[in-house]
Amino acid sequence: MKSSLQLKIGQSLTMTPQLQQAIRLLQLSASELHQEIQDCIEKNLMLELVEDEFPNYISSNVMHDESQFKQQAISETRTQNADWQESAYEGHSMDLEQITETETLSLRGHLLWQLNLLPLSESDVVIGVAIIDAIDLNGRLGVSTEEIRVSLKRPGQEAPQDDEISSVLKIVQTFEPTGVAARTLSECLLIQLRELSSEVPFLEATKACVKDFLEMIGRREYQKVYKSLGVSPDDFQKVLELIRSLNPMPGNDYGIDKVDYVIPDVFVFCEKGLWIVELNEQVVPKLRVNKSYSNMLQGERGSAVGTTLRRHLQEARFLIKSLASRNDTLLAAASAIVERQKGFLAFGDQAMKPLVMHEIAEAISMHESTVSRVTANKYMHTPRGVFELKYFFSSQLNSDLGTVSSVAIRAVIKKLVAAENKLKPLSDNKLSQALSSHGIQVARRTVAKYRELLSIPASSERRKFNE
Repeated sequence: MKSSLQLKIGQSLTMTPQLQQAIRLLQLSASELHQEIQDCIEKNLMLELVEDEFPNYISSNVMHDESQFKQQAISETRTQNADWQESAYEGHSMDLEQITETETLSLRGHLLWQLNLLPLSESDVVIGVAIIDAIDLNGRLGVSTEEIRVSLKRPGQEAPQDDEISSVLKIVQTFEPTGVAARTLSECLLIQLRELSSEVPFLEATKACVKDFLEMIGRREYQKVYKSLGVSPDDFQKVLELIRSLNPMPGNDYGIDKVDYVIPDVFVFCEKGLWIVELNEQVVPKLRVNKSYSNMLQGERGSAVGTTLRRHLQEARFLIKSLASRNDTLLAAASAIVERQKGFLAFGDQAMKPLVMHEIAEAISMHESTVSRVTANKYMHTPRGVFELKYFFSSQLNSDLGTVSSVAIRAVIKKLVAAENKLKPLSDNKLSQALSSHGIQVARRTVAKYRELLSIPASSERRKFNE
């Protein structure tokens, strides 16, 4: 084979270190951002803190209940930096590659890291990220396949099929910690049992027990269970011991040793009927270029010292610009969320509207990946408490009154259970019928899933508890 040299002209997207830093700043939490800024100050001679001033780019938004949402004082930096915010998105794989060291220690970060190791198609990676984002801190998948499919639907594009989502879900369920991404307690335990050696005593009996008799074990109907399994009482004790060795909440092992205090990134309050959104001025300290070193640069042109100072100056200016852009984007996203969830702020969970990131991305004219990053690990202080920004995003179900968010449905279920006859608690089927009378059509299995997410026992257990 003859070797030769050939010239080719082509275009490619290159991520500079500065752009990587700007993207990383978007997804950092308040405490992580403080540490990042401190590290930058220690490494860069040109950076210094402004101790007694607050950033002039921190602004607030006021929304009138009956008027179109208007944003105040969004600086020109957002427009100037639109290019990197859009070009930063090359599918969800970019999100996986930009996982921070702290994120990797979290359950979500650990799962994304494992997803990134697999040779999956871009569409499967998108589905995988959606599944991981729906996994709660206990490691349980809190949404159905249908809800994931709806959340991934885009205008002009076909949503992934249920079998595609199920296929990717099976892959995620093979990740560590074992039992993660299960939809029910039974599925969680079965995943862990399947990982055990076939030589483990009473393994098959334990699988059958977990699959078919878990609720009976919860009611301590042991005699019925071991007779149904066809094992002796002594052997059944071995089955119970094996079940007790499993972890019903595999996600709890992540982050339990590290206590993080939540610092709100955004404050929301109502004043004279208007919802006001403000950034927390203390989250991001103001930075400026050190004048002494900047003046020194004038006399060091062409020297090694001058080269170093010039590089530090460029990095300092880009960091300051990136922080301003981060704040503008966060304020815009938070304001758009508040505009759409004013009902929740005023009346609670039952008034929560269905909301997906694509809606916010369209509202603030940015890419969905930018919204995903800027709402990650951010918290909003409201009159109803402190919530993660991603709490306000929820899937929708159809009802006679239009679309209803899954959060609102869970709130109705909680209210129905609280008001039920304690001697005759409502079964999942009765709860489904009660929701139907409210104009909300929800299947019994969906009701059971929402009830488990709310940590509400089954009707038989509630009756036993109240008797």
